[in-house]
Amino acid sequence: MIALPARQIVRWRGWVIGAWAVLALLFVPKATHVQRVLAVRGMNVEQTESARASQLIRASFPNPIAEYVAIVVHGPVRYSNPRFEAVLDSVSAALARQPYISQVISVRTIGESTFVSTDRHTTFLIAALTPASTNDVSRTVVPELRETVTSARSARRTRAAAKSARYR
Repeated sequence: MIALPARQIVRWRGWVIGAWAVLALLFVPKATHVQRVLAVRGMNVEQTESARASQLIRASFPNPIAEYVAIVVHGPVRYSNPRFEAVLDSVSAALARQPYISQVISVRTIGESTFVSTDRHTTFLIAALTPASTNDVSRTVVPELRETVTSARSARRTRAAAKSARYR
């Protein structure tokens, strides 16, 4: 099946090369002005969601940051519920105490509703890593972050259980 077209292309290779050369001559002048038509370097006049997120991050973090991580928080109640707010605050505080994190922002610190899902049960925190913590490419802080979030969550459950035991 492939042999038939291949045989013809090899046989008429001069004409094939000539046709490609003619096409190149036709389209090279248009190709030299492609930057006028395309959005070069990601320039875009429309306000996209990612552009809005970048603006929020630049506005929320006054100092330049090397990298940041997002921690998703999902709960059985809406994000405006005091229990959900307490969890957000305790996880934020636990993350902020870590030496490799320079700042933590959440829906509670900036009051931006785009940080919340449409069902209002999920949001996220953004933790800015210090430049010193990201210098060594072989070192990752993800296991430490997981441990911090897990311990903050379990400490919160322990405090809630102690409060419910006191009221019984």
